[in-house]
Parts: sequence; structure tokens; C-alpha cells
Amino acid sequence: MEHYYQTFDTDRGKLVALYRNDSQLTFEGAKVIGAQAIGEKFMSLAFKASQHKLDSVDYQMSPQGGLFVFVTGQILVQSKSHLIP
Repeated sequence: MEHYYQTFDTDRGKLVALYRNDSQLTFEGAKVIGAQAIGEKFMSLAFKASQHKLDSVDYQMSPQGGLFVFVTGQILVQSKSHLIP
């Protein structure tokens, strides 16, 4: 998780390499499907700099051999704090 959030905070365009075409992401209530769409979502975010503070991380295997990852915490954005839904 450290690699993921460090990359998100410093160069989120590189995160697309961690997703597949059938990957799904929910970010602030918006569901996004596919590596390219997820990358576009990250690049469209209004803030450029961020810092993550994780409260909990839970993993569960999916029936297709992937992982479900559930993360709670905060994103600190331009001197503001927003809860991760």
C-alpha cells in the first residue's frame, strides 16, 4: 500500500500500470471501470498535491483471482482534509 499511495501523492499518472482492463475503482462515490478510465479519473482530479493518512486497509480475494482492497483514512489536499468515503 505504501508504494500505491506514495505514487498517488507524487505522480498519480503512473498508477494506471497497477490496473487491468477489468479493474474497478470507486472514488468519492464515482465508479470507474478499466485501467485507462481509472487513469483519466486520477488525472482529472482538481488537486495536484496530496498526502494520505490511512486508518485501515482490508484485503479479500476475489473469485476471479484478484483482490478486493478496502481503505479508509484521509486525503490531505492543498491544506484541506477530506475523508476517504
